[in-house]
Amino acid sequence: SKQAEFFPKIATELFQGVATGHRKTVTLFDTSITQPLFHGGKLRAEKDIQKTKVQKEELKLSEVRLELTLSVEMLYAEALQEKELTRIAQMTVKSLSRESIYMKALYEKEFITFEELLNVQTLTQKAAQELVEHKERYDYLIEFLKDMLGVGGSESLELQSLKEIPNLEPAG
Repeated sequence: SKQAEFFPKIATELFQGVATGHRKTVTLFDTSITQPLFHGGKLRAEKDIQKTKVQKEELKLSEVRLELTLSVEMLYAEALQEKELTRIAQMTVKSLSRESIYMKALYEKEFITFEELLNVQTLTQKAAQELVEHKERYDYLIEFLKDMLGVGGSESLELQSLKEIPNLEPAG
């Protein structure tokens, strides 16, 4: 275990050999104790450094998670905005289309000029173009969100209004 490196180490050595001369055998018995004082401090310091590195990496991971969460929430809010702009554009096109029909009838009866009729028709076309742009942007954002959230292609993603939008101004 790692803690065992901090404890003293005891070693024994036994040597026995055959010799020539008046002694026939030689025996050597040796015992030693090693206390890793400096080495233990070094290991503790290395352990603390590694622990700090792990904490630093955990903080980096936490930061990335927060940034990803913020990105998804901002994308979600943008998709909600495009959904609402699409709804408004649909109502505008519907209203201007009715107005255009009404203005055309007035023009045919010579109550308004061609320029006034043309202005309403131009507004109707601009509104229709804005509707297409908002709808395309909304569809793109929904597909992007589905990819980010791991929603399958056949599954739908229904947006619901954000309950609370945080105050982005610094507290004073």
